Amino acid sequence: MQVKRTLSVALFLTVLLLGQAMTGHLNQIPGTEQDSTLESTSVVMASNSTNDTDGDGIDDAYDSCPNGTSNWTSTNVTDYDSDGCRDVGEDYDDDNDGVIDAYDSCPKGDLGWTSSSITDYDSDGCKDSMEDMDDDNDGVNDVDDSCPKGELGWTSSSSTDADADGCRDSTEDADGGNTSGNSTSDDTDGDGILNANDSCPNGDTNWTSYSHTDHDTDGCQDNFEDADDDNDGVVDLSDSCPRGNLGWSSSASTDHDGDGCEDSSTEDADDDNDGISDTHDNCSKGETGWTSSSSTDADWDGCKDSTEDNDGTQGCIPGSSNIALNHSVFAQYISSSNGVYDISSGNPAHEKLKCDHPENYVYISYRSASYGDTADASSGNIAPIYAMNHLQEGSGSPKTSFGDATLNPGCGSDTCWDSFISNGANMHSSANDYSVSVFQTDNVDGTVTVTVTAHYNGTATAPSALTLYAAVTEERCVSIAYMDGSVGENCWQSWLLNNNGYTDHSGSIIGNATGFETINLSSGQASQSWTVPANLVTGGAGNMNVVAALYSNWNTTNFSADVFAAGDYTMTSYNSGSNTSTNNSLLHECLTFTNLSFDYNYSAAPQDSFNLTADLTNTCAEGVLYPNTVVVFEQEGINVTNSNNWRYEMGGNNSSYPVSWQVSRDSTFGEGEMVVFEIHPSRDNCYENCTESQNYNYTVELPFGLIDLDSCYTIGNITDDYSSGMTSFNLSA
Repeated sequence: MQVKRTLSVALFLTVLLLGQAMTGHLNQIPGTEQDSTLESTSVVMASNSTNDTDGDGIDDAYDSCPNGTSNWTSTNVTDYDSDGCRDVGEDYDDDNDGVIDAYDSCPKGDLGWTSSSITDYDSDGCKDSMEDMDDDNDGVNDVDDSCPKGELGWTSSSSTDADADGCRDSTEDADGGNTSGNSTSDDTDGDGILNANDSCPNGDTNWTSYSHTDHDTDGCQDNFEDADDDNDGVVDLSDSCPRGNLGWSSSASTDHDGDGCEDSSTEDADDDNDGISDTHDNCSKGETGWTSSSSTDADWDGCKDSTEDNDGTQGCIPGSSNIALNHSVFAQYISSSNGVYDISSGNPAHEKLKCDHPENYVYISYRSASYGDTADASSGNIAPIYAMNHLQEGSGSPKTSFGDATLNPGCGSDTCWDSFISNGANMHSSANDYSVSVFQTDNVDGTVTVTVTAHYNGTATAPSALTLYAAVTEERCVSIAYMDGSVGENCWQSWLLNNNGYTDHSGSIIGNATGFETINLSSGQASQSWTVPANLVTGGAGNMNVVAALYSNWNTTNFSADVFAAGDYTMTSYNSGSNTSTNNSLLHECLTFTNLSFDYNYSAAPQDSFNLTADLTNTCAEGVLYPNTVVVFEQEGINVTNSNNWRYEMGGNNSSYPVSWQVSRDSTFGEGEMVVFEIHPSRDNCYENCTESQNYNYTVELPFGLIDLDSCYTIGNITDDYSSGMTSFNLSA
């Protein structure tokens, strides 16, 4: 009888069931419901027809890929096991032995058998009785191996097997390798782990320890015996990484929140489990037992407002000045990595002014390596702008030029710059009539698009030619930190030039650029855009802050030009001429999920985790600040974790970026059970009027592993076309 194995039929029906179920969930239109039941209750398992849908020479009745790749023919070269799935591209187990090709040492080996602990001791896909000359894969052929089916996961060498008899000296060889021959220790339960190393020496039988069944190789079967699969000291029911890194133990120093995920590795992206990833958490190893929200952590900095956060909701520590600014101020700050007063006073003074006046105070830091030479390349003193030559500067820090006026040297306190801005900070007398806004879009392809828009709101004739000063800075200066390890803000990294040009890390000019761009405000508004590499700054798009200012002109050898306005990307709006501003609109119903997919391999051995991916898409015209995702689930035995789905900003008009989640299970969640959870778009880190999630959400429902088809189908009306003397026949039902 040419009838496929039960496993193949089950896989076929599983794929069919999943295709129908996923159509109902993954193609759901936001805001609507869709029936996810199967449209037909009849399933054709085999046919007496001679249909060959994909034209590969295998009748659909026997073809495991009946709707597979076309324009090929099944032969022993193209389809080794004659299952109708092309070996290249479709068939992940060419010899159908149960071991996928990527892990099969004999990918085109013997046919008509299945790998198990009895037929394939080391699970390498080579049949022990015919193909595998080294059943335990220790490097000693079975004919010379005194322990041919011995301990797994080691290789014989002079240090591990002194007498080269294939028995591991430390655990199998009683003579320690001092003599030839073998005297093995016992393996009472036959799991492949010798009693001396087996934490469950008298445990379950009829199984073999390997990475999938015994993650920490302690001899205790993960599904039934082992309460701590990765042996980190956190039981699986409480372990957010139950099959995580090996070789470490959870403690206050290695696992701050005790969740079973190792802090120092990539396992734990949120060491204190407050909902703010470590890369954005100012208290990354802060209080545990709470979750950041608008009510507990108003500035979303990962520090609990009531106990940890000494700046409350501001994200910075305000200064003591009561200076009122009704227009923007631009400051050029000369600093050095080894400057003692830069660290203690100069930098904190600028940060406090920015904190006091986030919508009006704009500064750029020209940070050199040493205060003995403040005109080096890292301070922006490169062609064609030469910032230090422009300020006629060569040594000494800290110093600041306000409004492109004379440098003010020295700073002995964190309020040292306050007096310079109390009289307008040397900005032009018509500064109230101008404003500058900066917008950045992460293109999620390694580039960032920057748009600077200048506005004139005055009543006089608008200027037709102003110089647009523009520079890329690191918002947090991680690439050129101070000598004490502190970083500061807004360190120059690149010039944005005319003709869409810019400077790169080597100081080269990219594009046909000769200087800053010139703009015309005769219509009241003008914009200029650049697309630049995200790696101009350390940390990429998330750490980029473009600073811009309107100058009357720019001279590379002297200063004292008029400065009319300034802006940077951290400002939530541009100043319209009054002392009021509005935050970026909430737009919390603009975000949707598209292109959902998952990577569970239903053709491979059972898995304990898989990944779900999607695109987070902004359907509105305006950009959205701080997009993120939230997961809601209540199933026991299931854990769903966000990857790094947070962004500083995303553009409008259907802009999108990829997001993902990892879904994992513990031993209490059975094979074939349905996983159900909700994913919500959200916005984080905004200062007010923000919600953790929006009304739109997406319900994901997937089977974890192969479904028991007996619970879904019955088979009836079985007929066949057998006649006496036939060598093959068809079954249909």
